[in-house]
Amino acid sequence: MDSSNVAQPLMFVGFLATLFWTMRWAAGRLAPSAAFGPIVFLVTRTPVLVGWGIGAAVMADLLLSGAAHRGRSSLADLWILSGLSIFCGLGFAALGVAPIWAVRQAFMPAPTFALEPGEVLIEEVAANHFLNGEARGGRALITNRRVGFRPHRFNVQLDTWSARLEDIESFEVEGARFLVLKTAGSEAPTWLVLMNPQAVGERLLELAKLPKRDRTEEWEARA
Repeated sequence: MDSSNVAQPLMFVGFLATLFWTMRWAAGRLAPSAAFGPIVFLVTRTPVLVGWGIGAAVMADLLLSGAAHRGRSSLADLWILSGLSIFCGLGFAALGVAPIWAVRQAFMPAPTFALEPGEVLIEEVAANHFLNGEARGGRALITNRRVGFRPHRFNVQLDTWSARLEDIESFEVEGARFLVLKTAGSEAPTWLVLMNPQAVGERLLELAKLPKRDRTEEWEARA
């Protein structure tokens, strides 16, 4: 047997195993949702669906007409080629929609996180925030009143998010990177991906217990 025929499947299996281990390490029990949620979010956007449909139709026409010309029109052949057309159509959508969308976003104004009168920004760090399945990139912000998130412009959903410190009821850490915040008045917890989620969660709860006038000084003393 040709060694290349064996090496390629093994490399693919190794890639999948590495990807699974990385997601499990970073997200813990949230790994399946963290992995598939963003994919589902992207492929259900209208521009992607339209591009996917066009790409799949074009590929189906090319593949099925070529198969018919070669006399390969069995039911099995039709199923395989149809599936391949759908798969390739998604690639066409990514190549066709993504560059146009990226150029458009480059000229969009960057989202801003407006501070309230008397509110002081204490710290901000690189983070991801999950919203409706989208793993948005941007910055997590901690003020003397709130914890929030400001997405960068290259996200689909550009709304900022925030919660008052006193509304934080508890937190959990999943894997090495996921901070899961439970806040009053919110049915679903908030997922933030940070470098040190345990330390950030503990500090947020500590800040919430302090009088507002002491929060800035306390955070700076512990940083």
